[in-house]
Amino acid sequence: GDNLCTTKGVVSRIDVQPYPWPRGRDLSFMQLPVIQIDAAINPGNSGGPALADGGLEALGVAFMGLAEAQSIGFIIPAQVALHFLEDFRRHGAFTHFGHPPFQHQCLETEDMREYFRAGGRGGVRVSAVDPNVDSGLQVNDVVLSLFGELVGHDGKVFVQLGDGMSERVSLWYVFCDKFTGTTCDCMVLREGQELRLSFPVSAALPLVSMDPAAPNEFLIVAGLVLQPLTAAYLTSAEAWHSYEAQHAFRSMWEKRTDGRQVVIVTGVLSHEVNAGLPFPRDDVLLCVNGDTVRNLRHAAELVDRSVTAGASSDGGGSWLVLEFASRTVLVTRAAAAQAATIELVARHLLHTDRLLHSPPSKL
Repeated sequence: GDNLCTTKGVVSRIDVQPYPWPRGRDLSFMQLPVIQIDAAINPGNSGGPALADGGLEALGVAFMGLAEAQSIGFIIPAQVALHFLEDFRRHGAFTHFGHPPFQHQCLETEDMREYFRAGGRGGVRVSAVDPNVDSGLQVNDVVLSLFGELVGHDGKVFVQLGDGMSERVSLWYVFCDKFTGTTCDCMVLREGQELRLSFPVSAALPLVSMDPAAPNEFLIVAGLVLQPLTAAYLTSAEAWHSYEAQHAFRSMWEKRTDGRQVVIVTGVLSHEVNAGLPFPRDDVLLCVNGDTVRNLRHAAELVDRSVTAGASSDGGGSWLVLEFASRTVLVTRAAAAQAATIELVARHLLHTDRLLHSPPSKL
């Protein structure tokens, strides 16, 4: 119905969790604060205000409930919503939430703490460093504090809730209310020596985009439809079960992500040049004629270069070799691939064989 729906409950705990994606996919590497409540939250309640006792103060926004449990719901805290609005006011756009530029491992056993010389000072081991941020951190550093807040061996910090109350939550919490560009003071233990570092808070730059800045791109080559992999695309059942796509998504911190994309095959337009190819849908394109593909535009430039070289050469023209993560290759004459693409664009009433937004590559 369209009548006002209200419910009542109590706050159970404060936590930091990944916000869920559609279809329950575990795609988000970002963690943000949530407030767990025992009030019922049902489909259709999302977006409604969660009011404090007395109804004069909004604690947050109704978010989600656990379908497999009773009386477990979550609201987005007001501080998250206000941070989002303030970000727009300051910058004229949403610059995203800050994130810790490292992955960590808890040091909850005495042997682990002794080995890394952490002793009773708390701290967590740095297991990976974001290559997109010049943080000065190194693998096996022990992070002791962030923004002046002590980090426990369990990866948690104390958060003051008011009225003398406090809660221990994930260290992600101290980044969630910071705007990009804010300086983070970080104390680490490196080979038993304390070291003070500072670095600017920045938004995460995942290799697999969570929120593409432009409409999705595509490129058709010899009947193969190539597109950049995005987290939204991974919500489809086929892509979710693709080993190659999953591996690309999980290994986003191997090197800097600027200018890079994971290019995958999202479809095949049947033609004799690709007949009988055994590779699975959502396979990852790795190389064109031996050159590692950096992004979709780079792939297009490599293909076009092959076609141009074939047109100017004597004999049968140059080869076009596409190599994929599944160790499958597509080999055809570059001229044949171009002819197939022209024929398929006309056959399927397409306007063009490509739509590219990524910046030009330097060949």
